[in-house]
Amino acid sequence: MSNNDISFDGLIFDLDGTLWDAAKTCSIAWNEVLAEYGYTQRLTEDNARSLSGIKLEIMFPQYFPYVPKSQYDIFFECYKNKEPYLMKTLGGKLYPDVLVTLKLLNNKTKLFIVSNCVDGYIENFINYNNFQNIFIDYESAGKTGLEKKDNLKLIIERNQIKNSIYIGDTIGDYEAANYNSIPFIYATYGFGYVPNFTYKIDTFSDIIKIL
Repeated sequence: MSNNDISFDGLIFDLDGTLWDAAKTCSIAWNEVLAEYGYTQRLTEDNARSLSGIKLEIMFPQYFPYVPKSQYDIFFECYKNKEPYLMKTLGGKLYPDVLVTLKLLNNKTKLFIVSNCVDGYIENFINYNNFQNIFIDYESAGKTGLEKKDNLKLIIERNQIKNSIYIGDTIGDYEAANYNSIPFIYATYGFGYVPNFTYKIDTFSDIIKIL
């Protein structure tokens, strides 16, 4: 599809599964927590990808059924303490052409990030990749305690974006965009499957064709 008739003044990106894949580092953090609490089970990188953006009340019964509900909060707090250090040192892997494409897009419009990650994760992503001059603003569930649709609304209102578009890879990303009545670009190479979308990209650089 082509979208040459519309000029976007703000492109808002999901992070994991859209801009980079940090599943390896996330799995290391989770496995350190499991070991610390004496569990012998371990998460794979694919498990870590599946965890991306999932709410705690869904995550634990599905992926950590052996963890008592009374330990959910302290277990996750332990993960939140371990992940930032590992992310600063190990980071993740950018998808092909993300760097060059973001630089091209940055010359045309303003760029933002909205993610369901823990507080500080977006900052670590930006610092690890030296993207300080690329993204204008960002918001996370870990910082605000809000759902993605509400954080997306915050970014739009805070930056007075008139024509925004959200780029993500999961059904939750689509629902957040739909809630805010903005177009959605589905990154097919990411972690999830989305049956409905405004546009789709099979590689990150395809965004240039849409714009």
